[in-house]
Amino acid sequence: MAIKILIFTAPFGDGHRSASEAVGNYIRKKYSDSVEVKVVDYFETFTPRSARFTAALYQNVSVYWPSGWEIFFNATHRLSPLTLFQPVNLIGMKGAEKFLMDYRPDIVISTYPTCTQVAGELKRTLGCLSATVITDFGVHNLWIHHNTDIYFVAANITKGHLTSQGIHSECIEAAGIPVKDSFTLKQDSGEVRKRYGIKKGFTVLLTCGGTGTDWMLALCRDLAHLHLQLLVICGRNKQLFLQVRELSNTFQNIFPFGFVEPEMMADLMTISDLMIGKAGGLTVSEALCKGLPMLLYRPIPGQESFNADFLVENGAALLAGDKEDVVEKTAFLTKSPERLEILRTNAILLGKPDAARDISERVLKEMACRANGVEREI
Repeated sequence: MAIKILIFTAPFGDGHRSASEAVGNYIRKKYSDSVEVKVVDYFETFTPRSARFTAALYQNVSVYWPSGWEIFFNATHRLSPLTLFQPVNLIGMKGAEKFLMDYRPDIVISTYPTCTQVAGELKRTLGCLSATVITDFGVHNLWIHHNTDIYFVAANITKGHLTSQGIHSECIEAAGIPVKDSFTLKQDSGEVRKRYGIKKGFTVLLTCGGTGTDWMLALCRDLAHLHLQLLVICGRNKQLFLQVRELSNTFQNIFPFGFVEPEMMADLMTISDLMIGKAGGLTVSEALCKGLPMLLYRPIPGQESFNADFLVENGAALLAGDKEDVVEKTAFLTKSPERLEILRTNAILLGKPDAARDISERVLKEMACRANGVEREI
């Protein structure tokens, strides 16, 4: 009988879904004969009425009222994991319980805090293994549940917060944030450039999340005056795409893109010398795997601030304070190959291209040990 693995994800940004699919794809490719994998969006499946509203609310608050989001993030982070927002965390619990009881997974992997809480609450009833993949370099207390068997974190330094909350180090593995295969493959940059019509020369990838933000237009205009090529990812913001495309009629060094799939994003990272953008956990992990230096601008307070601090402290990124600072630092890097190479080297050292493999193999190993009656001593 095949082992059943359920991967819970969420619609808040594309990172959680991408991480889930990366793990699911690895397992399907290597264990198609013995393991069944199902990726389920928790909110769209069990709370469809509120899923889109909640996702839109998060997007609008984090982008247009970041100080409000920071207050909420920090206030909830200070609360105990045992008492933190239990009624909110367990929204959709009845539907999830019925689904899990019918499907009977052997392993539940969660890539979003609410999913971790639900899996933890139902673990004893189901008798399943509960694993959590934390998709940022910091850990909000919402990620923690006392019934979770394994936590996968982005880096060794991330272990500190979990251990301070009483999680045993043996239950934590710094496997990295899982990315899709396209970000781990070596590509010929010349061939990729030819495919997209991008000439050889200093190339900047400007991205700011799946929805794009309006301030990118002014930044594009300023950056276009520098001696570089600018690849602009507008995401699902159609109005921004049209505006950038119009701007590209004036500045021939601007190349606008709408929402891009992971394979195309990997291509664009391959031919870029610098990425400018926020600090989403998945996006920066993809950049690290590509050895792409980063200039971080306006990270969302809270989870992205964790990410930005980690990358800057470890020498893989610079942080810009305002629009003028972005332009100034970009201009500096176009003329300082030595500094750029230091950023690139550090990015490569931090990259975890095998995260999806390591996470998959660890949970399957834990499952095999339990099936054979071997309990891990902690």
